Amino acid sequence: MELYEIEKEFGTEKQCREYIYKIRWSNGYGCPHCKSAEAWRTNELKYKCQKCGHKASVTVGTIFQDSHIPLPIWFKAIWYISKDTNGISASKLQQLLNLGSNRTALSMLHKIKQAMVCNSLDMLNGTVELVTTDISVHGKKEFVIFAVEKRNRKIGRIRINKIDRNIPLEWVEFVDRSIEPNSTIIHRELNLWKLHLYEDYIQARKPESYSFSCTRKVRSILENWLSANYIEGELAQYLNEFCIRVNSLKRNYDFFELLNNLIKPKPISGKVEPFGIEI
Repeated sequence: MELYEIEKEFGTEKQCREYIYKIRWSNGYGCPHCKSAEAWRTNELKYKCQKCGHKASVTVGTIFQDSHIPLPIWFKAIWYISKDTNGISASKLQQLLNLGSNRTALSMLHKIKQAMVCNSLDMLNGTVELVTTDISVHGKKEFVIFAVEKRNRKIGRIRINKIDRNIPLEWVEFVDRSIEPNSTIIHRELNLWKLHLYEDYIQARKPESYSFSCTRKVRSILENWLSANYIEGELAQYLNEFCIRVNSLKRNYDFFELLNNLIKPKPISGKVEPFGIEI
């Protein structure tokens, strides 16, 4: 979609709110308070439940809630961000949207970026390298499992988790929640295949000389990142954050995909700092 089409389709508050309603309540309105499907629209562009009287705005629970920025401006910001694959700055966004302050543009940018990472831990697919190994965390060895998509010799999305080396079931559980069935898995732990623990997946047999180059690169970058960022606490949280940061760089959103993620009623708060990761 081009910008002039966005301005035509979402040029008014009414148009934007009607689209938000369609995404939020695609199967019909449901009162957030009593779940009743009967409601009428008020002059405040809200929906009042006929059963309990509760008023609900279509923007409640989205990043648009309580914002003084008109919805057409939000929609244009989302379009600009979805089109700029190199990352748009707050000052550039302020200029494009004619906003009064850089602080407003920065706040909008942070909220939208937060939504861009909300699906960064989706399941992997295609060809996936699966490796169990020790990593160094401030001089201490931690046993983890890597799942790394291989896209024409390049690194795709990743998942990493700390596991117990003596409990193969943890390996299987990781695969079940991290890799889509029918994906091709490159893996050296053939004894697990013999036990049919990965029977929903395709096994790619590789020679002993296979280097697992994608995983080796991810491991090296992870150890450097942990060295600079890990302080204390659960290692699993840091591993998830690393995966989110990497996967966000691997994902391109189109306008409607990003917009719909922003509309889904899930609280989005906090700041997204620069990733600081190149992969």
